[in-house]
Amino acid sequence: MVRTPPFHGGNTGSNPVGVTIYFHFQLSLSCFLMTISSLVKDLAGRYHITRQALTFIIVGGFSTIISYSTFIIALHQFNVHYLIANLAGFCLSIGFNYQCNKRFTFKAQESGYFARYLSLYLISLALSSALLRFFVELCGIIPEISNIITIVLITAFNFFGAKFVVFKK
Repeated sequence: MVRTPPFHGGNTGSNPVGVTIYFHFQLSLSCFLMTISSLVKDLAGRYHITRQALTFIIVGGFSTIISYSTFIIALHQFNVHYLIANLAGFCLSIGFNYQCNKRFTFKAQESGYFARYLSLYLISLALSSALLRFFVELCGIIPEISNIITIVLITAFNFFGAKFVVFKK
C-alpha cells in the first residue's frame, strides 16, 4: 500500500490522503486556469476576438460539457423525456457557469448578480426547451443533435444578455 505524506501546514486530521488529493486538485485547477488565461490572451490577440467573448466561449464550452453529458446520461441511462433531461443538464451546469462567467469573463467583483443571472438563464432555458421541442417534434431531428443545435443558437443570446443585462457596468 502506498502511503501519501500528510498535508503540511494545517490539521492533518484522520484523512491525510483526502487532504492531499484536495491540495493536488486545487493546485491542478490553479495551473489549468492560468493556462486557459494565457491561451485566451494569445487567441484573442491572434484572431482579433475580444478577450471577453473568447473567455465566454471557453467557459461555455466547459459548461456545455457538464450540461450535455447530464442530458445524455439522463436521456439514455435513466430514460427520461428529452425536455426533462435538458432541465437536468441546465440545473447541474448553471452554478459552474455563473461562477466562472462572474469571475473570469466579466470580472465582476460585487455580489448580487445571481438573481439577474438566474432570470436570464431561466429565459434561456425556456427558449432552449422551445427550440429543442421544435427540432425534435416538428423537424424530426433526434434529441441528441437537436440539443447541440439549440446550444449553438442560444449561446449568442446568453452572451449579450450576460454582458448587457447581468454584468453591465
